[in-house]
Amino acid sequence: MKRFIQIAICLLSIVMITSSMSVFSYAENVYRDISEDDWFYDDVMYLYDYSEDSKMMYGDNLFAPNESFTRAMVVVMLHRFEETPSPDKMQNDPWAGKYSGAYFADACLWAKQAGVAKGYDDGDFHPDDKVTREEFTTFMLRYAEYKSYNTSSRKELSAFSDADTVGYWAKDAMEYSVATGLIRGRSDTELVPRGNITRAEAAAILHRFIENNK
Repeated sequence: MKRFIQIAICLLSIVMITSSMSVFSYAENVYRDISEDDWFYDDVMYLYDYSEDSKMMYGDNLFAPNESFTRAMVVVMLHRFEETPSPDKMQNDPWAGKYSGAYFADACLWAKQAGVAKGYDDGDFHPDDKVTREEFTTFMLRYAEYKSYNTSSRKELSAFSDADTVGYWAKDAMEYSVATGLIRGRSDTELVPRGNITRAEAAAILHRFIENNK
C-alpha cells in the first residue's frame, strides 16, 4: 500500500509539472488601453514578451490598437528585429541626406538596401504615409525573402469579393499572406486591401509571421 501511494504521488507530480509547462502565461499587461477580452490581446502580449525590440509601445503605456501604422514605423520595427544593423551610408543615397537625424533614418536606409522597402515613383520614401493592408503584406513578403524564409506558398484570392481591388503590385504578397495565414479578411468575404492597417492588425501579422518561421 505504501509503495502504491508513493507511485501515485510521483505520477501526480509529473502531471502537475506537465500541466504547468503547457500553459503559457504572458507578462503583466502594461498597456492601459487593452484587455484580455480584445481579439488582439494575445498578439500584443506575445510581441511584448518576445523581445525588447518587438514591443509596440505608443508612449505612456498605451498600445493604441486602432491607430494606423506609417511606413517609418514598419521599417523601424523590422530593423529592430534585425538588432538595428548599421546601413551602408557610403552609397550617396538621397535618403541618407534627406532623413539624416530622423528616428527612422537608419531603418529606412537599411530597409532599402535589404530590398525590404522601395520608394514611390518620385524616389522618395514618404515615411509619414499610412500603410495599407496590401502594402504591409508587401513589406512582410520582402522581409521574408531577405531572411531567406520559405515564401513559396500562394493562395488565390477569389474567395474574397473585393479581390479585384488588390493592386497588381501587391497581388503576389497578398496571395502569400493569405496562404500562410498572415492576413485574414476583415470579414469572411472582404480583404479590404486598401484599408489602412491598424496597429492591432499589424501585431497579429507579426505574431503569426514569427510563429510561422520558427
